[in-house]
Amino acid sequence: MNNFIRAIYHDLLSRVKNLIHELEAREIHPEINLAFVENTKNDLQQLSKEVTYRIESGDLEVDGLRRNNIRRYSSLQERFQLIEAYPYQVILKYQDPEVYLNKKVHLIYEQIRCLHEVPIITTISNFEQYYWAHPYYNIIAVPLGEEKNLLNLPDLYHEIAHLIFLIYKNYLLGDFLSDLSTYVEEEKRIIEEEDLGEELSKELDDAHELWIEHWLEEFVCDLIATFLVGEAYGWSNLKISSIHLKDVGIYQSFPAHPADEARMRVIFKMLDKLNLPQEDLQHSWDSFRQLVATPKPRDYDILYPDHLLEKLTDYVFQGCQDIDLASYIEQVETDEVTVAEILNEAWVKIRTDSNGYPDWQINTINELREKG
Repeated sequence: MNNFIRAIYHDLLSRVKNLIHELEAREIHPEINLAFVENTKNDLQQLSKEVTYRIESGDLEVDGLRRNNIRRYSSLQERFQLIEAYPYQVILKYQDPEVYLNKKVHLIYEQIRCLHEVPIITTISNFEQYYWAHPYYNIIAVPLGEEKNLLNLPDLYHEIAHLIFLIYKNYLLGDFLSDLSTYVEEEKRIIEEEDLGEELSKELDDAHELWIEHWLEEFVCDLIATFLVGEAYGWSNLKISSIHLKDVGIYQSFPAHPADEARMRVIFKMLDKLNLPQEDLQHSWDSFRQLVATPKPRDYDILYPDHLLEKLTDYVFQGCQDIDLASYIEQVETDEVTVAEILNEAWVKIRTDSNGYPDWQINTINELREKG
């Protein structure tokens, strides 16, 4: 057994050193964030030192330490896999699409008045994973080809919102967690008094956990994105709902994401707070709901009560103002044509002049390239 443990430690050390060698030997794109590259190299060097120490310490030969050695190996291996899967891939894949997208996200951060470290954008995602953020490494991933398109870019603001949420969670939530707990306890009391069954009470408890662990952050990020990019985010979300439809309905909840219908509801609530026109979006959403004719689950309204979504919208709206983010309205009022305005124009253009849209999009992206 000790031979096996020693072997897997040596294998891990070899893999770490290979990555270090590849990063040292590879020609790094000159426009990538050099601090990001150096941090990745430093993480690998530190990992190499720790694995080497374990090998040279003699601990791997001690029978009584086998369990601890396996646990340490598992932890070290996990760290290596994270570096290899995220920052290493970002560096490896950094090319012209990344140059364009990273210039755009720097521009967006200026326009929304976000003073924190700008994330690094990478095209290592795919259309199944779509857009995602990795806060620990300050990475936002998009599918390859997004540098040639505009209509999905409102979702970039949602991923930016995840990074904002990580820093300003308390400002953005207000007293919502207390409101949520009060609501759940009151509903459980009613369920008990009316003898509606333990199953419904358990479903509410499960939903409460999902609200806290995942759904709440997704709702907040939808609200922040709408605050920053306006109606364009609603159109982007409607597009995503259309894609989801082949597998699930708009009332389907997931452990990591709340139902599409509830997410669209909070988008409309934020548009109301901003006093932004939304008639076309509302009409399209209403028509979409009628077309899909997805039956609403019996307990759906208990899981996503409108008054709670309203409260959350109020808290996030105030929180965005408290941390001095520039709303879409404020961006429109500046002398500069912002990325958010261009994305709203894109959604108007494709709905009103679909034949002329492809050439307009190409010209608009070329103009965006000139903005820095």
